[in-house]
Amino acid sequence: GGAGDEHESVADDPSAGHGAGHAIHMPSPSYWPVVAALGLPIIAYGLIFNMWLAGLGVVVVLVGFFGWILEPSAE
Repeated sequence: GGAGDEHESVADDPSAGHGAGHAIHMPSPSYWPVVAALGLPIIAYGLIFNMWLAGLGVVVVLVGFFGWILEPSAE
């Protein structure tokens, strides 16, 4: 019987609130962001020690980005 009982019943009602009836959209899982992220430390290491290694890191990042962009969406 307290004032909190009425508030709890409204919060527990799934039809209440602004998100009623809407599912959360999540992107499909992908390995391409991991590939792109692995290229960044390669670039950093290459900038310190060897510019050819930095160029390889840029290639890895670009491959990751293009793979991620061109990946078919599963909707």
